[in-house]
Amino acid sequence: MLGALPLSLGVLLACAAPLAASGAGPRHVVEKARSGPLTALLSYLETPQTHSYLLDGKTTTFTDDVDSEFRLSLVRSGRLLFSRLLGCSYCEPAGLEADHPQPSLHFALLRAGKDPQVLLDLYTGGAHCCFTTDILVTGGTGTRMIKQLWGDPGYRLSDLDHNGLSEFVTADDRFAYAFTDYAASLLPIKILRLEGSSLADVTRSHPAEIAADAESLWALYLKVRLGPEPDVRGVLAAWAADEALLGRWTAASAALDLALARGDLDQGPLLRGWPRGRAYITALHTFLRVSGYL
Repeated sequence: MLGALPLSLGVLLACAAPLAASGAGPRHVVEKARSGPLTALLSYLETPQTHSYLLDGKTTTFTDDVDSEFRLSLVRSGRLLFSRLLGCSYCEPAGLEADHPQPSLHFALLRAGKDPQVLLDLYTGGAHCCFTTDILVTGGTGTRMIKQLWGDPGYRLSDLDHNGLSEFVTADDRFAYAFTDYAASLLPIKILRLEGSSLADVTRSHPAEIAADAESLWALYLKVRLGPEPDVRGVLAAWAADEALLGRWTAASAALDLALARGDLDQGPLLRGWPRGRAYITALHTFLRVSGYL
């Protein structure tokens, strides 16, 4: 059994009641999700921390919770299948942090078979980062964990093939900061599917979703180039990536040349060496090739 620890179900369930604690002592928290005979449990310590700051001669004090010691466990009909400490210090259950709120611990049917998969969504905090998901996959060889880092976009589940199985619909976080600042960066669609015991990039298999994303990005480009801050390098990069996946790179290249001729590619900050003009087109072509779009 991969990663299983000698931890009884009784010990796991005992964590469900908060421990008596004095002052700022930590308390045990347990979240549960059930699907048929399967029960998933997330246990962690929640420790209040008090902070104070001084502003204009006035001291403000507030308390927040720091979560630690995350443990993910899976039980089938009272038998422990999997239990592991996750080692995600200062993470927190994603929950309402996500754009599409859902329980941090939940089940989803990601591949054909008897059992659904366990998904645990965590949030690391920080600027524009990061959502992570731990996926438990059961099978004949035991229970395996897949760890997926989404970056800032997170994901949503959608049955794109209409076969009862869900895909992860997300965005390619590699485009963040690649050509401009984060606020002006756009991320092309990315679709992942559970195949065996790993996640496979199946974006190219869903041209309708790519085309819809490309259309939305092009409309945004037309809006941004006429706006007060006409930095279009981020949105055009994401649009060009979609067009490349659709096999329309020749037409996309012609559109980029027209944007260059209009001066659209000469806008935006020069920080971090973000290129403008013809250098932008060259850098974008290289980036798309290295990233697997071309």
